[in-house]
Amino acid sequence: MICRPWTGNGRIGGFISGMRNTAYCDCEIIRLYVSREVQGCGIGSQLLEYMMYCYRGLGCRTMAARTLLGARNNSFYLKQGGTENQTQDFEFGGRKYPAVEFTFSLE
Repeated sequence: MICRPWTGNGRIGGFISGMRNTAYCDCEIIRLYVSREVQGCGIGSQLLEYMMYCYRGLGCRTMAARTLLGARNNSFYLKQGGTENQTQDFEFGGRKYPAVEFTFSLE
């Protein structure tokens, strides 16, 4: 697992974590969070670029990020160059929610 926090003014403003060799592809973003106070400042892009750099160094060729279909972050992943694909629904609390996967080429 790779994890990277982003800090500013002594506070954590965002973080990213991921895993290699998942059921979906070579590597996957598990969590990407940016505090509302600093959203729109490029922090999410920096964290995503860092993770892609790390995975390239490990020889990964394809990275995925799975999220809820229609979530606010869908446009972020598209803007960063992700390709939208259908995927299995997420299940929370016994209910299923439509999901989407964004894949990124690391080559």
